[in-house]
Amino acid sequence: MLSLSFLLAVFASEGKLKVEVRNSEVWLTRNGQERQLTHDRKSKIQAVLSPNQNRVAYYEQCPNSENCTPAVVILDLEGHRVDSFEPRSQAYPSGEPCASILSVAWTNDNAIAAECHLNPSLSEYIETNLATRQTVRDLFGFNFLASPHGKGVAHVGWIPHFAPPYEQSYYLQIDNLIIYPLPKGRSPVEQKHLAEAPNVADRDQ
Repeated sequence: MLSLSFLLAVFASEGKLKVEVRNSEVWLTRNGQERQLTHDRKSKIQAVLSPNQNRVAYYEQCPNSENCTPAVVILDLEGHRVDSFEPRSQAYPSGEPCASILSVAWTNDNAIAAECHLNPSLSEYIETNLATRQTVRDLFGFNFLASPHGKGVAHVGWIPHFAPPYEQSYYLQIDNLIIYPLPKGRSPVEQKHLAEAPNVADRDQ
């Protein structure tokens, strides 16, 4: 006779949804059954389920030969395209679409964050409200990690491209607030622009 715990584990596994990209197309696995959601042959790398598991977001790559900008696309679970948008910077320069997307993530059921490549030393984290199309969070640095409820984003802060060694001290931010390391006696400070390297403690302090 099968145990109750075994049956519960089977039912739980059958109820799980999974999305992935195979050969540049998005696939959904539901109750053990696989279904191809896209058939456009456009280059894709990543697909992610929304928190309530009723939509899928992915981003389209954009070859240089096509002279276009990449877009974030949203599908329902039947494969219908329900939305798409280009993440837009508020600062680098303002209003310009992201030229190269590295990854996407849902921060809640109504917002998607895209990490955009700017140069080998810098990425931009652009969070977009899907209802208003407004950029609600715009951060610079790399290794972005959103909190479980999307209230804040931890990341390594911005370092000038080709900066001299004395300006190449990694530092930790929560959104725009520099929290570690800091010069002795200094409280966390907000970094409001990218005009110059921040005043953080280096490894010798």
